[in-house]
Amino acid sequence: MIKKYSPILAHIAIIFIFITIESSKYLIGKQKVDVLILTLYYIYDISFFYFSSYVYLPFIYRKVSQKYIRVAVSFSAIILYWLMIMPYSAFVQFCKGLPITKSFSPEVLSLVLYRALLILGFAYVLWHNKYMLKIEKERNKERERNLRLENDLLRAQLNPHLVNNVLGLVHEHLIEKSPKDAQILEILADITTDAFMKSKLDGTVPLLSEVGTVKSYLQLHKLIKEGNCYLDFTSNVGELEAHKIYPFLLLEPVLNLLKYGDLSDKQQPARIEIVIYNGILVLKTWNKKAGQSARSTHHFGMDNLKSRLNAYYISKHDLHVIDNQSSYSLTLEIEL
Repeated sequence: MIKKYSPILAHIAIIFIFITIESSKYLIGKQKVDVLILTLYYIYDISFFYFSSYVYLPFIYRKVSQKYIRVAVSFSAIILYWLMIMPYSAFVQFCKGLPITKSFSPEVLSLVLYRALLILGFAYVLWHNKYMLKIEKERNKERERNLRLENDLLRAQLNPHLVNNVLGLVHEHLIEKSPKDAQILEILADITTDAFMKSKLDGTVPLLSEVGTVKSYLQLHKLIKEGNCYLDFTSNVGELEAHKIYPFLLLEPVLNLLKYGDLSDKQQPARIEIVIYNGILVLKTWNKKAGQSARSTHHFGMDNLKSRLNAYYISKHDLHVIDNQSSYSLTLEIEL
């Protein structure tokens, strides 16, 4: 129960401390005060405190990212307090039947400044603490997510040497009895070796390696289909080894084509083109659809591709898809 009501108690404590500090001058100086007027001003001050804590300061934190500029801009709340206190003072004077004051004495101005600074200080402490707790909570969630991903990776990880050794052993046994199956196994070993390769520190791989992986998948698919696979592939990136790319961005659309496209029509073969033009990597694919069942699933995996493109090449890529009843085409442009 204490945990449930602790935020309310914290707010009550803040209001109590503010009223105690602000009214101490009346108690110490034994000044006579109008309780109603004082109460009305406290209502205004408390309202402004919550407005600053939950509206004004959060707005500044969203719009201003630099810490010191954020603190400086927060002091503009003092001007806002002044602009709002003038009509409110006129309202209080009207309620008490007093003549409305159109100007304030230096004493009143200093009192307004003092109250504004005090309220803003409490509001800033409250909001800043909430903001830092929110940031820390998000960081903890991110750490937990990364830890789960690391654990999942460790559970799913295979020893690459063991996999390649086993594939190599099976390849030796098949090379004389079934050369075609041995060739399939050899390509599969190349693909797994490439998948196990560690990328550079920035997470990228050579573009030539990515294109080579695409070619291996196409070759493997043709062998599995035993000649009943009509696909035109063109590429001009063979000599451009200096370019880097994040892995599997080119492979995902190709896998989509192989999985859901109709590659059995010799008159209308599927097409894959990978070119570089003026520093722009362009991937184009076209294929007939394999049937009604494929039409509803052709986009499988594309959401993941879009997410990675937005993460790695935000404002530096363009993905255009034409999806109709009989065919599917895709154009991906990435600024290298």
